[in-house]
Amino acid sequence: MDTRPLFGPLEQMLVDLLHSLKEDEWNLPTVAGLWTVRDVAAHLLDTAMRHIARVRDGYIAPPGTPIHSNEDLVRYINSLNAQFVQLMRRFSTKQLLELTTVAAPSFVDCIENEQLDSPSPFGVSWAGEQTSANWFHIAREYTERWHHQQQIRDATGKPGILNQRFGRPALEIFLRAVPFTYRNVDAENGTELKIAITGDAGFDSWLIKNNQWELTDNYAGNTSASIRMPDATAWKLLTKSWREKDARSSSVMEGDATLIHPFFSVVAVVA
Repeated sequence: MDTRPLFGPLEQMLVDLLHSLKEDEWNLPTVAGLWTVRDVAAHLLDTAMRHIARVRDGYIAPPGTPIHSNEDLVRYINSLNAQFVQLMRRFSTKQLLELTTVAAPSFVDCIENEQLDSPSPFGVSWAGEQTSANWFHIAREYTERWHHQQQIRDATGKPGILNQRFGRPALEIFLRAVPFTYRNVDAENGTELKIAITGDAGFDSWLIKNNQWELTDNYAGNTSASIRMPDATAWKLLTKSWREKDARSSSVMEGDATLIHPFFSVVAVVA
């Protein structure tokens, strides 16, 4: 999957969105925990600038302590995120907007000039990969940019980007976390779980057991269970903004409950 062409228009929409906000809207709560709209915007600025530093300038901030496990990585990333968000609370929303506007073109330029088939310096941990191809790392970065912008839109009541052009690719990438989540779920070969995402960004996928769990868009004809979930629920569930109790009320489940239950614990972000 090549998500590089989506970054340019997505970043321009972010800049336009932030320009449209009234001062009180910057302080609205979001589904991103304790982060307000301005905190989410600050996080997007932070990750864009870090990407520019790494790709354009060859600079990666050294961790304060060695990283030996996924837990160490999560702790390090969470620390970086929190530090920058806290720092940006010292500055005005006008300054935050100015910096975002300046950073966007350089960030997009870095993304568009990256190679898809080269090895990435970071594995996509939520998909169970210690090493990943760069296309997957870029795709993960796309989901980060998409879902945080969607959080701002959701909080402020602005038109969303949950559609076929921008939302479906994000959801398809998020679902790559599903086989890893199911890695210890026992089932006979040929067992299928249908995952139907409905709405403007909707599509169907099947999780199939063939010695190991695999995700496909091809139905093989042996569905044991199915989940039908609105796209507006799916993106919040998969980014850990909602958990099982929030998502089940708007979803329809049929068939083997032991196949259905693990889906509600899928997390497709570093958390």
